[in-house]
Amino acid sequence: MSQYCAVIARLVSVSLFVHFSHLIHSQATTDSFSIQTISEIVVTGSIVPQSARQSVYQIRSIGQDQIKLRGATRIQDVLATETNIRFNQDLATGNSNMSMQGIAGQNVKILIDGIPMVGRQGTNNEINLNQIDINTIARIEVVEGPMSVIYGADALAGVINIITKKAIEGKADLTIKIQEESVHTDYGWPAGLHQYAINGGYSKGDMYIKGNLSRNGFGGYTGTAIGRDYQWHPKVQYLTGLVLGIDKNKIKSHYRLDYTNEDIFNPGIPTSSIANDQNYLTNRWMHQWHSDLHISDKLKLNTAMGYTHFKRQVQSTIFNEETNDRRLSIAPGAQDTSVFNGFSLRMLMPFQISNWFSFLPGIDINIESGKGGRLSLGRHTIQDYGFILSGDLKLSDRVSIKPGIRLIYNSIYNAPAGIPSLNLKWDVNQNQIFKFAYGRGFRAPSLRELYFSFFDSNHAVIGNTDLQSELSHSISGSWSWQLKNTERIKTDYSISAFYNTIQDLINFGQSPSNPQEVTYINIDQYKTKGFTTSLQSRTSNLSILVTAGYTGRYNQLNADDNTTAEFVWSPEASLSASYTFTKQKLTIGLFQKYTGKTPFFESILIDGVQRIRQSIYTDYSWTDLSINKNFNSRIQVSAGIRNVFNVKQIVSNSISPSGVHTTGNSQSIGYGRSAYLGINYSIIK
Repeated sequence: MSQYCAVIARLVSVSLFVHFSHLIHSQATTDSFSIQTISEIVVTGSIVPQSARQSVYQIRSIGQDQIKLRGATRIQDVLATETNIRFNQDLATGNSNMSMQGIAGQNVKILIDGIPMVGRQGTNNEINLNQIDINTIARIEVVEGPMSVIYGADALAGVINIITKKAIEGKADLTIKIQEESVHTDYGWPAGLHQYAINGGYSKGDMYIKGNLSRNGFGGYTGTAIGRDYQWHPKVQYLTGLVLGIDKNKIKSHYRLDYTNEDIFNPGIPTSSIANDQNYLTNRWMHQWHSDLHISDKLKLNTAMGYTHFKRQVQSTIFNEETNDRRLSIAPGAQDTSVFNGFSLRMLMPFQISNWFSFLPGIDINIESGKGGRLSLGRHTIQDYGFILSGDLKLSDRVSIKPGIRLIYNSIYNAPAGIPSLNLKWDVNQNQIFKFAYGRGFRAPSLRELYFSFFDSNHAVIGNTDLQSELSHSISGSWSWQLKNTERIKTDYSISAFYNTIQDLINFGQSPSNPQEVTYINIDQYKTKGFTTSLQSRTSNLSILVTAGYTGRYNQLNADDNTTAEFVWSPEASLSASYTFTKQKLTIGLFQKYTGKTPFFESILIDGVQRIRQSIYTDYSWTDLSINKNFNSRIQVSAGIRNVFNVKQIVSNSISPSGVHTTGNSQSIGYGRSAYLGINYSIIK
């Protein structure tokens, strides 16, 4: 308990100072204390904001109140207990890898206000969500199923759209956040997790401005590591941004600039007092421009343009423990710099032809270039052009369909000429809604998969310029039922099912020309299927959401041995609950997710004979407890325990060799139980 006491002691003095400042500069403001488990208003895939219930897409929206209640310092803290989403850590690089509906994260499109993110592998590969400033987020919208018609490549499994905060109309606002958190039993300086953030905005007339600055310091976690090594590497992030906008009668436009600086330190184990250390350095500049032009009551023009410059360096140094001398390493491959530039332009022109039919043409242009020591053959560029045609047809007051098609041209691979989609929504009655969706998805090979080249004592990985694009078919359906809807209580039930089949899935494999090398290959087929059911009940004080899911993942060895199961199944169940004591302005939250045993098949050599056997990853439960207390209209204190059951790793009974950046037969999930305490001080005038 000593580390928990240290966290509390560190913040007591800060809270007293903030409270004293408030007494001096007290000014009446509106008390906006409220908790909502799920925000109703969504924009992803829609031209105008609408409720998740009325959207033709299956959308989950996680609002700012829920993010605050969780005491989240990163997006993973919010999504880790969501059904159909899983995370595991790459301890070698500090990245957090995600999957959705049993499909790897490179098939999930990550957007910030609708603009694609660029990561260390380019725009169309796994993005580290934890490099986004959690303090700038208004809500997170999760769309499961292919959105390739609207958002292009990589939206095969779904979309996660990060919607950022906007300035408060006609107001000036300022928020200061300080949060201290232990890392299992470690806390101090720089040990532990320390987050400091300031956000502010000003709006007057048609103009507004908003800015943010955050520092996240993570002291690392030693765990079972020896000497100066770490099991979880220390990390420091600086995140800042600026928004300038105008909001007039017929035009809304704003420019947004975000900058990310990250330094992950990977210390080496000394040999004769000499250690080989590495720093993974990230610098990202992301520019956005959005414009909504109201041409007439029936015609609008929505434009979103983005440009990102992403630079990642691997800096290797030689450190002498005896003399404390540090110098750059000159060993081959010790220094590396990769640079990716991404440009995107989406222009949509929704046209309301009549009350029963609207038409949406648009263009979507994405251009990516990259170069670096681990991208062979110099600079490379991929240009992707899409023309979008979509319509919204109301067959009756209760039935509407949304067909769509995307016409594609790509500069370096044979993209499908067109990919279709079809969404249907049927209001069975006032309380029941049925939704159906079909989508053709695709993902282009990334620059990394095409041109990567990395050789050292532990790696021999090379890209494959003969890769084909991934193509998928996806079918999903959902039924939602408002069981009760009164002023006192609202209760909703839903059940949904999905089926995905992917052709030419890109994965690691042995190089045909050199068995000692690993390369990227197209796997003939991969499938996932499953269902999810949920029950949510809300009153003025209590909110409970219970969700359960069952996901089947394709056994690729079934093609060689049809005596094995075609699918292996894994269950999930989650609970999100909060209760507000109105008079005390205090809310208690519980967030829990059970991830069941995850079986898989492997081919192994037994007594000189190649055999197929089933192995299993163990199950685990992740639970967070939190308390939020509003002392007045300006000061909010949050405290809690993260990872109550002290989960660190899950293990399997596999006897196959471990993969790239894995540790034996285990996967890292967390660094153990931790405690946090945070203070938010807000002013609105």
